[in-house]
Amino acid sequence: MSLTKMYDQSYEKEFRDVFEQYWKYITNNKVTKEQIKSCQDYILKQVANQEIFMLLSIDNNTVVGFSIFQIDNEKSDWNKFTGYGFIREFFIVPTKRCKGLGKELANYTIKQLFSMSAKNIYLDTAKNAKDFWLKCGFVSTGKFDESNSNEILIYKKEK
Repeated sequence: MSLTKMYDQSYEKEFRDVFEQYWKYITNNKVTKEQIKSCQDYILKQVANQEIFMLLSIDNNTVVGFSIFQIDNEKSDWNKFTGYGFIREFFIVPTKRCKGLGKELANYTIKQLFSMSAKNIYLDTAKNAKDFWLKCGFVSTGKFDESNSNEILIYKKEK
């Protein structure tokens, strides 16, 4: 049985384990344990302060993925489009992909952001994930993030 729920501290260890897999995946294992822990601590501090939010994908009582998101504002450390929802990080462990968990997590994240009054939602995506996000309803802006060269996609609120 799978479900999506907001992060709470009872899932900290599992989140840290999955986040370590994610960080190693996106850096091709070119990251130290100290760098991973520092990033995890920073994220969890921001979640505790409600500067950012986190949803967990749970399958058979095990955390298998997460979505980290925010509403951009002047105080955000990443603020490209004030008032827009921003999906900062998104990951499903490779062994659980192509089973609908990512789509479920993406849809729940979109609903959460719009319930928080996001004007629209954007993200930047690597080439290997672009098709997934297009299937979730995002469209290309034709622009690329200057910091990582990832393409910026947008999900427009239905009127």
